[in-house]
Amino acid sequence: MSNTWLNVRFGSRHLQIVMMRDWWGMIRDGRSPITFRRNPYHVERRRADPSWPWFALYELRWPW
Repeated sequence: MSNTWLNVRFGSRHLQIVMMRDWWGMIRDGRSPITFRRNPYHVERRRADPSWPWFALYELRWPW
């Protein structure tokens, strides 16, 4: 099971936020619990298919 609370795609970028219970461990390990990254696969996908939706909600769960 994933520890992701929110996973959203905006065009070629992904916003991912992990569950609140995992924040301290990730921060302690030097990792960010909130990431907003560009995904090269989605860049190419949008070029190949312009009708591909710009927004997609992949996962949304209760954050606790």
